[in-house]
Amino acid sequence: MSVNDTFMQFYRLNRPNGTREDLIRKELEKVLQGLDYEIVASRKEQTLEGNVKTSQILQSADRVYYATTSPITKMHTNENIGSVIIIQDITELEALRMELNHVERLGLVGQMAASITHEIRNPMAVVRGFLQLMREKSPASLEHYYRIVMEELDRANGIINDFLSLAQNRVVKMELYRLHEIISELTPLLWADANLRGQSIEVRLDENAPLLMLNHKEIKQLVLNLGRNAMEAMGEKGNLILEMKRQSDGVELYVTDTGPGIPPAQKERLFEPFFTTKSKGTGLGLSLCLSIMERHGGRINVESEEGLGTTFIVFFPFASERVEV
Repeated sequence: MSVNDTFMQFYRLNRPNGTREDLIRKELEKVLQGLDYEIVASRKEQTLEGNVKTSQILQSADRVYYATTSPITKMHTNENIGSVIIIQDITELEALRMELNHVERLGLVGQMAASITHEIRNPMAVVRGFLQLMREKSPASLEHYYRIVMEELDRANGIINDFLSLAQNRVVKMELYRLHEIISELTPLLWADANLRGQSIEVRLDENAPLLMLNHKEIKQLVLNLGRNAMEAMGEKGNLILEMKRQSDGVELYVTDTGPGIPPAQKERLFEPFFTTKSKGTGLGLSLCLSIMERHGGRINVESEEGLGTTFIVFFPFASERVEV
């Protein structure tokens, strides 16, 4: 009977040439057929027949909607004479809720890291020290076994360090650096990894980009994490591209791979602590990258399409725009 302008915007997302005449006095089931929110039609029946309210979360493309149906009743007789359907765009609210959940998880990680750090690292240091002494006095035939054990100890220690880096809520020392110089320092390491995998790397740096307020150590860790993640996602003959682009308010770093891409369900959880698709992954690498950029007042976005690869876009604000942490 009646449709407001906002609903017409929803409707035209799927049917660009749609008009009010397509909707007014038409059966709802036929009007919404094939649309992502056609489930509303069945909810409408429950409201008309049972005189009850219903609610439903709907997803259409990259937007999230909250749909409700409510009966329209006569005041004195409570007779149901119709129903009203309200669809609200709650995309921003849903993003805020997910961000709050992320903060809660980071808080949990911090509590865990604080409680287990010394309890685990101290005995591990003792074990590693005695292994080194035993290694020196053991025959060469056992060298392979000592190396494996010590590598696993170092890997465990690295995981603990990732916990600490992720959990520490600290102010890091920032200095003026050129981003392309930090990346140039890392390219030999990335080239070595790529050669072992049969992959190639393209580096497109802007040597005229302005100075940025950065923590040298953390940005190296960020670039290494993103670069190695990209290489692990690709097979042989994959191509990794590191590219800088200057924007009006900062500098963007693009880390692009030619891997299989990331499914939408996994993309939403990429920065969650402990979420990983790798058999030996800890799920802390991207969470650590996110916390580094939060301390730098920047941000990380992900663009990916299955079968076509993935691009991580890291934004560094100019020094005057940087958020203090």
